[in-house]
Amino acid sequence: MKKEAVWGLGALTVAAVFAVAVWGTGSRAAGAKYTFTARVIVTGVDQANKSFKADVTKAVPTKAKDDIEGRNVEFKAGTAKVVKVFNGLDKAATYKNIQIGQELGIKGTAKDNDTYELSFVRIHDRGFKVVGLLQKHDETNRELTILVTSSTYKPTTYKKGTLIVMKYFESNSTFYSKSTKTPVSFSVVKANNQKVQVTGTFTSSNTWEVASLIDGYTGN
Repeated sequence: MKKEAVWGLGALTVAAVFAVAVWGTGSRAAGAKYTFTARVIVTGVDQANKSFKADVTKAVPTKAKDDIEGRNVEFKAGTAKVVKVFNGLDKAATYKNIQIGQELGIKGTAKDNDTYELSFVRIHDRGFKVVGLLQKHDETNRELTILVTSSTYKPTTYKKGTLIVMKYFESNSTFYSKSTKTPVSFSVVKANNQKVQVTGTFTSSNTWEVASLIDGYTGN
């Protein structure tokens, strides 16, 4: 064999090995760094990429706590199993049900390319309906203290006998007497240990924000 041919074959072999190495590195699937569970509040949703951004309020284990707790992180949810809590039960949902402001419980894997892929998402509805006894009405600070009879939001946590302090606002809260047919001014509602029904939203600042209160409520 001619010397030139040998050198040509060697060059081709080196080039081929180099190309395989580069191509393999670029196409290699990202490896797992650790698995985690976390509690988050959604701040942005990208339906096209099947992902969302969220403030991480709690994360375990320690690796996850050190890495993502207290941060705003993008999570990929396209292949995750998604459920939504309704009346205390999990109902099937999809990543398309994820919306800004929701509280989520998530499980997933942190990858070594700095992405976070989820395997499970539980959507917790932050709207609430609380029935209870009105213990205190602080008009100065616009606060209500309710002794809970029942709560649709985390009913096993905010169960009968729990005290909850709620905030209400001039701009988006309405008080009623007996039913939603009769609006009344805030000052009319006195705290006499009477039964009330309160609806609203548990906000990202962990505040029970009142949308409506029915004073002298007679339902369950």
